[in-house]
Amino acid sequence: MWWIIGAGTIFALIFAIMSSILLNLGVLLKLKGEAEREISAYMSRLENDPNAPLMADDFYHVYTSIDDIPEPIKLIFKPENFEHEDYDFFVDIDYDESEDTPADDFKELCEGQNCQILFLYAYRMPEGQWLYLLTGIQLTEAEDQERDTVQDAALYFALFIILLFSLLALLLFRRISQPVHAISQWASELTVDNVKQDLPSFRYRELNVIALKLQEAFARTAESTEKERRFLQYASHELRTPIAVAAGNIELLEKLDGFSDLSGQEKQALERIKYSVTDMRLLTETLLWLNRKDAISPPVEKIDLLELCQSSIDDNSYLLKGKSVSIDLRGLSVYVEEPPVFCTILISNLIRNAFQHTQKGGVEVSLSDNGLRILNWETTDSASVTDSEQVGFGLGLDLVEQIAERLGWYYHCEITGSGRECLLRFKPV
Repeated sequence: MWWIIGAGTIFALIFAIMSSILLNLGVLLKLKGEAEREISAYMSRLENDPNAPLMADDFYHVYTSIDDIPEPIKLIFKPENFEHEDYDFFVDIDYDESEDTPADDFKELCEGQNCQILFLYAYRMPEGQWLYLLTGIQLTEAEDQERDTVQDAALYFALFIILLFSLLALLLFRRISQPVHAISQWASELTVDNVKQDLPSFRYRELNVIALKLQEAFARTAESTEKERRFLQYASHELRTPIAVAAGNIELLEKLDGFSDLSGQEKQALERIKYSVTDMRLLTETLLWLNRKDAISPPVEKIDLLELCQSSIDDNSYLLKGKSVSIDLRGLSVYVEEPPVFCTILISNLIRNAFQHTQKGGVEVSLSDNGLRILNWETTDSASVTDSEQVGFGLGLDLVEQIAERLGWYYHCEITGSGRECLLRFKPV
């Protein structure tokens, strides 16, 4: 829009300047034509009478050499640089009568008044003699008013042009901005449900092409997301049967007569398998729930978070074998009413993540009425946490965040200088 207004302003200024230039040019051409007619008349008289006198009237001063030209005129026009039929002018339109100007010495050319324009014309005779014609103009009151009227008209027209271009720019801006706003509004309201609806018209072909590309890109993304969601749902659903079979067989092994004869390492290995199967069962149930927006939440129970934290620490303690890591569980019992499966997955995986990514250092689990804080740190010089470690374990911090959001809990996890700090704020009973 500003480019159009600027172009209109420049056009108006050029018009105003050109109007003034053309006005002065018209006056000069008139003076030049009259001087040429005077010279032509003088040349005709010379043909009839070689001794014909120079033209002499109150309108012209005629000089036959540069030496005859008065010094003020020489300073103004520099006649020594003139060529045949060359001319120049001096304008003193807005003069102040209290100030002396070169035109003051030639009032006889303008009926005793200060000349507003002085005009000098040079002509070289066939014999090589030069003629210099000096004339002046004093505008009458009517001519002066006419000149002012023309200049005012040029100014008003320039202002009109600026106003017109500004209005056109505003209309053009509104005409363009409306469909741009419409496509922005349409894109913000684009969802999986309406992505395949007919594309509205946005007036301009270019905007329609952009809208079509946006619709196609959104449709591809929605299709890819839907495929991932279905795969995750189907995979989670199909895994329930083998997980149930594995859990049943573990329970069967524990009831067999020979179970008591297993060595300590064999029992520990079987216990880890049992924990892993339990985690897989909870994970599949959670994934199915997260991928169904209309799914009914599992039944809620009153849960002691301190007890749940202690249980999660015990279940994942095998991850600390062979490591020099201290564990500090602080706080009193805090109760919440939430689905146990989600609370177990959320807290267990955060503790497991802290255990997995601590080689030598400590893990602190602090529980209070305000929430749960899990902090792990390394004491080795090589300790650092990178972005690639943010997934950490099977569930991933991104799904932990989704569970916390569905439960209405505040969740925040950030990397510290030597580890990671995760905060959970829940709604205590």
